[in-house]
This record gives sequence, C-alpha cells and structure tokens, in this order.
Amino acid sequence: MEACTSKEADGSGSNQCEELSFGGESGMREACGLFGIVATGDWPSDINLSHLIHLGLAATLNLSILRIFTGHVRYSTCGNSDVSHIQPFVVECLHGLIAVAHNGELVNVKSLKQKLLRHGVGLSTGSDSELITQLLTHMPDCGEPHGANWVGRIKKMMEETVASYSLLIMNKDRIWAVRDPYGNRPLCDRPTDPDDFEAWIVASESCTFHPMGAKYVRDVLPGEILEINREGMFSRCIVPRPNSAPPAFCIFEYVYFARPDTVFEGQMVACVRRRCGRQLAKEWPIDVDLISTVPESATPAAMEYANTLDIPYLEVLCKNRYVGRTFIQPSSRLRKLGVIKKFGPLVDNFKDKRIVLVDDSIVRGNTMSAIVGLLKRCGAKEVSVLSLLDPSILVIVVIVVVAVEVVVVVVIAVEVVVIVLIAVEVVVAVEAVIAEEVLVIVVIAVEVVVIVVIAVEVVVIVVIAVEVVVAVEVVVIVVIAVVVAAVTIAVVVVVVVAVAVIVVIGVVVVVVAVVVATEVVVTVVVSVMVMAAVAVVVVVVVVLVVSGSSCSGHGRCSSSSSSSSGGGSGSSSG
Repeated sequence: MEACTSKEADGSGSNQCEELSFGGESGMREACGLFGIVATGDWPSDINLSHLIHLGLAATLNLSILRIFTGHVRYSTCGNSDVSHIQPFVVECLHGLIAVAHNGELVNVKSLKQKLLRHGVGLSTGSDSELITQLLTHMPDCGEPHGANWVGRIKKMMEETVASYSLLIMNKDRIWAVRDPYGNRPLCDRPTDPDDFEAWIVASESCTFHPMGAKYVRDVLPGEILEINREGMFSRCIVPRPNSAPPAFCIFEYVYFARPDTVFEGQMVACVRRRCGRQLAKEWPIDVDLISTVPESATPAAMEYANTLDIPYLEVLCKNRYVGRTFIQPSSRLRKLGVIKKFGPLVDNFKDKRIVLVDDSIVRGNTMSAIVGLLKRCGAKEVSVLSLLDPSILVIVVIVVVAVEVVVVVVIAVEVVVIVLIAVEVVVAVEAVIAEEVLVIVVIAVEVVVIVVIAVEVVVIVVIAVEVVVAVEVVVIVVIAVVVAAVTIAVVVVVVVAVAVIVVIGVVVVVVAVVVATEVVVTVVVSVMVMAAVAVVVVVVVVLVVSGSSCSGHGRCSSSSSSSSGGGSGSSSG
C-alpha cells in the first residue's frame, strides 16, 4: 500500500509520497480499494487515525502533521505486480503535482494507449491507471483562461474512458473523487463525527468509516465529480451515461469482494448474501446430511440455505487467516498453491456424509476443484457444489451465439449457390439466342462480365460474412460481461443480437435481388441487340436479292435487241 500525503512544513506546504509497510507477507493481498481524507479546521490538524481497517488491511496512521491523505490497495488486473505499478501515480502537470489512485479496469486500454503514444506521451508502466493519469494532465478543449479547470479535465478524461473506475485525484489542498458513469466500481463518502474530530472521508467501502467514528451516508453517484477540501464536500458535476444506458454495478462486490458489513446502494452486503442463500434454497433444494461453505464470502448464504431447508449447518474447512484471497493472485500457479495453504479439512464433521458446499462464485474453478478433491480424499461420501452466481447461464449464451453464427454462414453459402446458378442460366440463355458466328465475341464478352460480377459478389459476401462473424464475436464478449454483471440484461442482449443478424440477412437478400434484377436487364438488352442484328442481316439479304433480279432483266432485254437487228440485216441483203 502506498500513501500520498500533503504536509505543511514552511507554510507553503509540499507534497510527499511514502510507502506504508505492514511487515512480512501481510501486505498487498486483498481487493483493490481507495481511501482519502481531508482534515478540516486548522492545519496542521490533530487527527490521529489508529487501526485503519480497509479491505482487510490494518495500519496505524498518525496524521498529526498531515492535512490531506490518499491511500490505495492494488489488485493487479492490468500491468505487472511490481513496485513500479504501486499507486497513487504521481506526476507533475501545469498546476503542480497530482496523485491519482484508481480502482477498476479500463475496457479500451489498447486504443487509448495507442492514442496517447501517437500524441507523443511516454508511458513507463503497463497500468491502465497511468493512462488515466496522463489524460488528466491534458488541458480541456475549452481551455483554462481563469486558472485550473479540474472539472473540465476530468470530464474530458471521462469522455475518453468508458469504464470502469473510481478515482481519487489529489492536487494541493483538495481531493477530487470521481466515479464512472456506469457506477461499476464502488465509492462512498462521509464527514466524521464533529464530537471526535473534523474531517471529510471518501473510500471504496463504508466499512472503513466505523473505526474512525464516522457513519455511512451515501454512495458517490455514477458519473459524479466530487470536490473535497477543508470547507466541505461539493458535487460539481454528474456526467450522464452514453445513450441513457442503465447503471452496471459489479455483482462481484456483493458476492465476493466487499466485507459483509459494507453498505452498497442502501443495503448491507451480508443481507444481500443471505437473500441469495434463501433464493438458492428455493431453486436448488438438495437432500443431504449437512450444509457447509467455502469460508468466508459465502458463509451468510450457506447459513440461510441451511436454515431455509432445515438442514444442519457445519463447517468442514478451517481457513488459515494468514493466507490472502487466492482469486486475486496474479498467476494460476500461485492460486493453486494458495488453496493448498489456505484450507484445512475438519474431517470429523463430514466423514461418510453427503455435503452441499455453497460458494460465492466459480470463475476459474481452481479453488473449487481442489477443495472437492480434498473433501473426497478425507472421507466425504458425496459433495455437491452450489454457486451464488450460476455459470450455466454463460454456457447457454455462448451456445446460442455460436448457433447464430452457424446459421448466418449457412444462409450466406446458400445465397452464393443461388447467384452462381442464376448466372449460369443467363449465360446458357444468351448462347441459345445468339447462334450467328459474328456475335461470338459479344457472347464471350458477356460471359466475362458475368464471371466478374459473380466474383465481385462472392468477395462482397465473404467480406460481409467476416464482418458478421467479427461482430458476433464482439457481441459474445459483451454478452458474457453483461451476464456476469446482471443475468437479466443478457437476455436483452441476445435478443438484440438476433435482431441484428436478421437485419443483416435482410440486407443481403435485398442486395442479391438487385443483382439478379440487373442480370435480367442485361439479358434483355443483349436479346434486343441480337434481334436488331438479325433484322439488319435480313434487310441486307433482301436488298441483295432485289439487286440480282434487276440485273437479270437487263440481260434478257439486250439479247432481244440483237436478234432483232440481225434479222433486219438479213432481210435487207436478200
């Protein structure tokens, strides 16, 4: 964990960043989270935060000389797990040093990174949080004629980044708290109890407030830009979601990431998990000897499942409290080793018994497969597994999308065959009509044109098919992500995909119809030209016949005249 603090030394104040060490291997091992506090009243303050508990990390912070503080706990989803990726990221901009802490993961990292590199911005890490930091150093389009315009800078950054993020941006004597428009990552705020001390606090989870004498008031709204300074908290702007899309809060916060005493959207996480267990009992009742859980996220759900079905609840696994969560380990090997070290079997509780094991989710299956094997080896008669998040929905969505892709490919292939048959029929018809050798060249030219047209149509159809497949694959990724967030939205997405495929097929059919009509027109034009040529030949033949007849008549007339002259002479001589 790294903290960014602002100290008042010589009256002007200076920014410093220091790493908070917790000793040994008990450091960064929990889910990603943010924490920020701004002291009110006189600076330096007399605030002393002892035993700050946030997302499983314990620390003792003495803020007797501090006025503003930002802390971050990182789970490396983007970028390496090394010191260079520790947050907050600190850079210098036109208005001094800024420290940026980010909880979330950007979905457009590649395109955003290329855009920054093309603009000459150098990057030192592979973290998406650095991209956000660099975007915040850029001046907004409206400019800054009256000094720093942090609302404009943040809004410009939010236009470039889709989701997901909760941000704390510290500059000089204030902190800016920002949540993405979809509200995917949590962020909440609360002023502390004025009877103890005065300060403004913002954090990823409300469970952070209680150890400091504060109470949860509200969540930072999706798209909200919150300014926090010594005078108070001020909501400066709320950026709307694109196309009026619904919010998309991460379901994993409820079932896995968050502590049970955290409150999201006005409801405690432990209560949500109990309701999940109650619903699970209605949908999947199983006759077994005992109910248990994979400690600890699913424990409230497992207890409610057992209570609803009136089946004994008993722990079958003993959790090693000194091993962190295996899900957030950066590699598969570390996750599997973590499972071995994390759980110990309570053999006497489940030997020769049928067990239902309730878990919060099944993502990779590493933890669950190892646990089931462990219980079977230690004497469990039967082990059934129930998950609060149903993975079968994802399988169904993938099958439906693949089936749609197959149907699209088959339809395109049929259309190609139809076009080829029509082209062949047109060529045969033209050859049957044109029998004169004089027009063979014309026939060949027409055939070449038809072949070129067919080739172009095939290329166009192949391009369309590739685009459709790529589009469907993109939809698959989007659908899977949306299903994980909310199962109900997945059904809507599948319907939208189906409608899109139908529209594409309709467009292709219309194009084919236009091409066929064009080919028919070409055939008619060629037929007319052939008929005209035949007519010209007939006229020429008629003219030649008429001319021959005239010449024959003149010859006979000359012979008659000669005969008459000879006869006259003979008569005269005699």
